[in-house]
This record gives sequence, C-alpha cells and structure tokens, in this order.
Amino acid sequence: MTRRVPLLSLLGCAILMFNLAIPNADATVNVVVSIAPQKWLVSRVGGEAIDSEILVPAGQDPHTFEPKPRQIARLAKARLYFTVGLPFEERLREKIDDAGIPVRFKNSAAGIVKIPCPEYGHEDGDVHPDQHDGKDDPHVWLSPANLMVMAQNIAQALSEADPANARPYANNLKKLQEELAALDRDIAGRLKAFAGASFYVFHPSFAYFARDYGLRQEAVEIEGKSPSPKQLQHLINEARKNKARVVFSQPQFDPKSAEAVARAIHGRVVPLDPLAYEVAANLNLMADSIAAALSHE
Repeated sequence: MTRRVPLLSLLGCAILMFNLAIPNADATVNVVVSIAPQKWLVSRVGGEAIDSEILVPAGQDPHTFEPKPRQIARLAKARLYFTVGLPFEERLREKIDDAGIPVRFKNSAAGIVKIPCPEYGHEDGDVHPDQHDGKDDPHVWLSPANLMVMAQNIAQALSEADPANARPYANNLKKLQEELAALDRDIAGRLKAFAGASFYVFHPSFAYFARDYGLRQEAVEIEGKSPSPKQLQHLINEARKNKARVVFSQPQFDPKSAEAVARAIHGRVVPLDPLAYEVAANLNLMADSIAAALSHE
C-alpha cells in the first residue's frame, strides 16, 4: 500500500496539470505514442500541427516496459494516446482510468489481422504449432501493408480531434499511402525469389514481415525466455539443415544466445532494430539484409 502513495499523489498532480493545460484550438495537438515507429507515422500524417512524444525509450524492451509516474503525468497534457497492442498499454489504461485522467486512447492497429504469438519449443526439441500463449503478436508495424492501416487510423483520429486541419491530414495520408504501397511492391519483388525460405532471429519480431513476403522466421528466444539447451540444439540443427549463416539480433535484447547459434553454424550475428524511428527506411534495410543472408546460404 505504501508504494502506491507516490504514484497516486503524482497522478493527482497530473489531473491538476490537465485542468490547467487544456489545449486551445490554435495550438498544436499534443500526442503520445508507445514506440518510435508510431511517432514517425504521426509526424508524417500530422506534420507541423502535431507535437508527439514516445513513451518507450530507445533501446528498451517494450514487452517488459513499465511507464514511470512522470510519464503517466505527461499523458495528462495529451489530446490523444495512440496504442499499438503492447502488454503495458492495458495496465497503463487502468491506471489512467483509476486516476480519472481524461486521455483519449486510440488503437493505431485497429483493423489489422493479428498473428498469434509464436509457439514455444518443448524439451524434446519439437515445436507444436497448435500451442501458443493465446496472445497476439504486437509487432504489426513491421509491414508496409500494416503501416498503411495504421496511418489511416491515425489520420482519422487526428481529424476527429482537430477538424480544422482535416484536409492537410488527408493530403499527408494520401502521399504516405502511395509511398508505402510502392515500398511494399519493391520489397515483394526483391524477396520473391526466396519464398518459403527461413531466416533466423533472436527475438520473433518479424512475423508480419515474413507473412507478407512468404518467408519463415525462426526464433532463438520467445516471450523473453532463453531457450533450454535442447531447444537451442534443435534450432542449431535446423539452421545447419537450412545452411543458414546469419542470425539477426535486436538491440533491446542480450545477444548471447544469438551469438551461440551463430558460432555453432559458423555464421555471424547481424543487427536489425524493430523499433527504429524511420520505419519505412528500416523495412527497406530489413529486406536488403534478409535477401543478402538468404542469397549466401
């Protein structure tokens, strides 16, 4: 009980801050997002009419992130909070609701068909595709097609919150949608020759990218759990069978297990950041990196 007092006190201050800082019609729209790729989308759609802030700091794992009281307090000044389906967001909503802070939550991933979280390997080394943790994979932004849906959701929410700028939002959305559609076609062309191939990653962030382009991601780690020795050996055997020479790692996670797999297959670890701000450019880099890895395997 005593640990809740500072948080509740600060949330009370946040309510006061909200009452003293109601945005006027001529001000920029204050927006909070969970991760950097969302900020890129909001900036592209909203332009100079939007002032956006990211909750999850660079380099931090969003799966285990817990917002600090000062971050919750800053939400009191936000006109909109764009969620994306990460676990902490629902807990944050409960805190916000309990404190009576009138933040408008908007799901930027609404309408996207979700992929179930990857299944767990078992001690015998087998993987059972009919067993998973019942949750959906939140990494929806790693797909040009999904980004187009997210951009549409963001544009609609911004237009509702700030109707005076609805036309610029619509114009920005149209231009962005055209760029993302062109990116999707370009990546599909580059990866067409590798349809059905497997690429190896540390954390399974790339399921939507793999689904879009007919690939398979094989993960070293699932849901924050390091593999058992038998699971690790099973993955190494599969990588050798597929003649893999690259394991992709993410900066939010300890690369030791990825490095162990890479050593065992006489390959190397290549970094890919699923939370890079410039998400379209990052998807382009992912396509190049995966194509390069598969063409040499």
